[in-house]
This record gives sequence, structure tokens and C-alpha cells, in this order.
Amino acid sequence: MGNLWDDNVLEAKVLTMEEEVREIVVLKEELLDYIHSYGTTGIITEITIPIKPKNRWTQELISFDDLKDALQFTRSIAEGTEWRKRLVTVVEAPIPTFFRPLKKIMKEVAKTNHLVLIEIAEEDRKKMIELAEKSGGCIVHSVEAERYRKGIGISDFTWNHTTLWALKNDKSWTYLQNFFSLEDIHNQIDNIKNRYGDEVLIHVEWLRDRGKLVPAGLPLIKFQSYERLYEIIDFFNEIGATVNDPHTYLLGAGGWNLQLESIAKKKRDNDPYALLNQEKLPVYELVKERL
Repeated sequence: MGNLWDDNVLEAKVLTMEEEVREIVVLKEELLDYIHSYGTTGIITEITIPIKPKNRWTQELISFDDLKDALQFTRSIAEGTEWRKRLVTVVEAPIPTFFRPLKKIMKEVAKTNHLVLIEIAEEDRKKMIELAEKSGGCIVHSVEAERYRKGIGISDFTWNHTTLWALKNDKSWTYLQNFFSLEDIHNQIDNIKNRYGDEVLIHVEWLRDRGKLVPAGLPLIKFQSYERLYEIIDFFNEIGATVNDPHTYLLGAGGWNLQLESIAKKKRDNDPYALLNQEKLPVYELVKERL
């Protein structure tokens, strides 16, 4: 449960775009100028990633009548070091009705029920189910570890797969990327729902960013207009549920702004004629104004 830069890339080999091409080996903090920069600072030819022992993952679908109960339960799983987990997801009703391949399973779930999707280590499954039931959840579907990666899995309905299933149901859906506050998530969601109702449907993926637990949002937005979309984005930002705007091609304006100055410097060093992914990297001052 970590981002790309959370030690998930250990080393990269990069080719520069100079008159005399250099191959450079990038390590540690310097990787931040390359691994999420859309090829603006060099051409990555090889990466080294860490591996871990294989786990036996079980898959669980759990329905909840109350969204807050679902969020609190999943926070316990995501936050607790005693649990070995690969995926912890919450989607608000009626998002589960968009999951066509799960149609038979979803018959057991009311259209008003919210859904938790979890991949958890086989040895933790029984204890997790007990906690889910105590927290107000109902086990809808389980997939044993022997069936992992055999056929469609629950991860095929999480992250931006969720958005894809919504679009297959209705082309007017779009989405945002945001980060809720760990301690204020319930209040933030209440504010969003009170203002926008079913125009915004909540989707939370629990992850760790630089070791810190974060409720990352991929909310579905019923698109009405460009102006309305950016009104919603502004409201999210106002209440502290900060948005990384996926509706721009500009690096920095989409959220990865902390590295923008460093990336721009690295581009000048490695790509002096500005040939790589032209116009992806904007003038920093313009991005600062937009942010």
C-alpha cells in the first residue's frame, strides 16, 4: 500500500536527450525527478524494483448499510500492523451496481448498500471477518487463496477500474483524484454529500504515502459542465480534501507539484533542446498561480 516513490523503485537507468547521449544511473531521492515525470527529464530504459515473498491472498466483498461504518472498519484494517493486506477499498452505493461481471453476486446486496473490497492474507481472514461482522458488515462473497488470479478478481473493480465500470454503465461519469484528511474524513464526506448528493459518489482507496496512512479518493463525478466540474474541485480543496486534477495534461497542475522546480532543472540539464514530451512541463510560475 504505497506510492511509486515509496521505495517501490530502487534504481533507474536513464538516457539523456543531448547531442552526446549519456546513460545515467539514478538512485534514492534523485529518482523523484524521473519516475513520475512522464518522460520529460529522460528516457527510462531499465528499472530495479524490490520483491517480497509471495503471499496467499483471499478476496472478500463485504456490504455495509452505513458508509461511516465501512470507512471505520477499513481504516482499522489498513492502519493495523497486525493485518497483512494487499487491497482495502470502499465504494459508495450505488457504485456496486455498475460491476456487471458481479451481477449475480450483487443480487445479494441492496442498491443502497456500500461495498468493501479486501485482499487479505489467508491466515488473517477469519479474524477479519469477525471484525467486519462486529462493525456492521455482511460478507457477500469470498474467494479462496487457491483461486487467486484465476479468472476475474476483486481488484478488477478497484482503483480506476471502478471508474471504467461506471463509464460502461453511463458515459456521463468522470472522476477526480483527491486525498481526504485521516482525522476529518467523515466530516469532509458529509460536506460533499450534503452539497452534491449523488452527483458525487465516494470511492476510497487506503494507502500509505511515505509511510503515512492516507484515505485516497477516486470519487465519481456526474459530469455536467467544465464550470461545474471545477466548482466541485474548488470545494474539495476548500474543505481540505485536496485534489490532484486528472483533467489536465500539465505536469504539476495535476498535483505532482512538490517536485516541479527540481524536475524543470533536471530537464534543462538532460534535455537542453526541450525535445522530450514537449509542453508537458509548463512554466513553474503559471502552475503556482493555478495551484
